[in-house]
Amino acid sequence: MNDTMLTVIGNVVDTPQRRVLEGGASVTSFRVASTSRRFDREQNAYVDRDTLFVRVNCWRQLGDNVTRSLVKGDPVVVVGRYFSRRYEVEEQKRTAYDLEAYAIGHDLSRGTTIYTRTRPAGDALAPYEVEDEAPEVIEAEVPAPVG
Repeated sequence: MNDTMLTVIGNVVDTPQRRVLEGGASVTSFRVASTSRRFDREQNAYVDRDTLFVRVNCWRQLGDNVTRSLVKGDPVVVVGRYFSRRYEVEEQKRTAYDLEAYAIGHDLSRGTTIYTRTRPAGDALAPYEVEDEAPEVIEAEVPAPVG
């Protein structure tokens, strides 16, 4: 298969919207904005470049988890299949580009998150236990560089 895989690192632009299709499958959609930065030697500062906006579609369990986990403004890393779709508006042909997500996570270089495991629907076992306390932070003395 010659799918075009893409990883986008950016921010959630709008509130994820979940919908259920006629066949019963659910899909959650939202947009991600990714702005690259480059160092401009003339200005001696980092400068924002153009922003890429990508529509992300998340199917079934991934979409359900996205609906519960992401809000507008969250920094995310999205991996998926990038594809185009053609459509017509008022007899004008257009092309849209979407990312069908395979995996999504918060960008931990910009904050922390707490992971809660979910069980598949119909699993008879009790849900996973979630500790009420934050994880223990172990502080260690970092040795000074040698040399």
